[in-house]
Amino acid sequence: MYFSTLTFTTLGLGDFRPQEQLGQVLAIAETSAGVILLALLVFVFGRRATR
Repeated sequence: MYFSTLTFTTLGLGDFRPQEQLGQVLAIAETSAGVILLALLVFVFGRRATR
């Protein structure tokens, strides 16, 4: 789950990665939230640009 989430968000493995499962879960939550927030920003600015 950790590797597929980071690959999906195009972060890759990087030089350092969390060794514990809690750190991996937090990394998944952070990257997922980042993707959602970026999509929300693109949507909002896209709507304003088309008005």
